[in-house]
Amino acid sequence: MRLDRDKRYQIKALLSAGLMQKEIAKLLDVKEPTLSREISRNGGRIHYDPEKAHNRATRLAATSHVHYVYDAEDWKIVDAQIKDDLSPEQVNGRLSSDGVGVPCVSTIYRHVKCDKELRSHLRHGKKPYRKRGEKKDRRGQIVGRVSIDDRPAIVDEKSRIGDLEIDLINSADHDANLLTVNDRMSNYCLIRYLPTKNADDLKKTLVRALRDYRKTFPLYTITSDNGKEFACHLDIAKALGVEYYFAHPYHSWERGANENMNGLIRQYLPKKESFKGISPQKVRWIQDKLNNRPRKRLAFMTPLEYICMQVKQADRLR
Repeated sequence: MRLDRDKRYQIKALLSAGLMQKEIAKLLDVKEPTLSREISRNGGRIHYDPEKAHNRATRLAATSHVHYVYDAEDWKIVDAQIKDDLSPEQVNGRLSSDGVGVPCVSTIYRHVKCDKELRSHLRHGKKPYRKRGEKKDRRGQIVGRVSIDDRPAIVDEKSRIGDLEIDLINSADHDANLLTVNDRMSNYCLIRYLPTKNADDLKKTLVRALRDYRKTFPLYTITSDNGKEFACHLDIAKALGVEYYFAHPYHSWERGANENMNGLIRQYLPKKESFKGISPQKVRWIQDKLNNRPRKRLAFMTPLEYICMQVKQADRLR
């Protein structure tokens, strides 16, 4: 039975008389959970106000079945964001944070799925989920490697700028590579072209990139997988003045942010596409796209906005 104004005043009188909720529910022929919600949402046993409770219920009832209809102009804004390769969640979060009225995430997904062009901009296709599992490491051991188990606990907290993860993405024909670097806290990334997987070439490219990076941002640690291309890790650590750690073999989730970034890069360079001859301008364009992509874990700020904010705050504290 629905509660009306008279029943709400009866509830107030019975509460004042000291009756228990179970007794009141039985007297008024109201389900006990309904009565409990009514009281708790409107001041509790002591401060229950029947008039305010009734006005609130009337107001909610008037709007509970009203569904906002988004027009073509609203969807133009959403479509532009989707075509810029943002996910529906990122579109909703970013536009909401900017004060723009926007459909909920599930509504945007339904809208996108009905449009073949928009659907092509979603990151995930119909790829089967691959179960994580233990595999035997058949690669040779890297001399002087330090396990991620010995990495400072603060790195896991993602509470400071300067803890990096690195990886190498292989071209379809294994004729070229991309070196990817990301900051664990901000998701800010660097991408560099590498024609080979030679460890010395990787070292030179990485040191050159991070020396420029270090002019603006701090550096503390680097974590990579166990690929032989990272065999010059001791030289890298010495040149940059950082601590270098290796994840466990076949534990890609220990570098989750980096793996996620590699997946984002694949939106622009699918696995079947060769990197050979890719221009520095295109590599920089992809890097800029990712650094200006709003992220949920950053309250829908972009990595570039977030890392600059953190550096400014650190400078003020000095």
